[in-house]
Amino acid sequence: MPARRRLLIALLAVCTAVLVTVMILKQPAGTHRGQPPPTAPGPDTPRCADGQTEGCVGGTAAVIMAVPAPPAASAAP
Repeated sequence: MPARRRLLIALLAVCTAVLVTVMILKQPAGTHRGQPPPTAPGPDTPRCADGQTEGCVGGTAAVIMAVPAPPAASAAP
């Protein structure tokens, strides 16, 4: 392989590595890294009272239970 072709391949490899590194490190335009959302509930969210399941902190989720299959009929002669 001629020396010019080897030099071209090496130059393309270096340029590609630099381009990939810059694109990984560069922040996309128009986006700003803000503060993360608060993890604790705000002061206006009430705790759940006894028996309350919705609209409060510490409630329970509604769960849809699967209906069990009817027992299989035994095959008796």
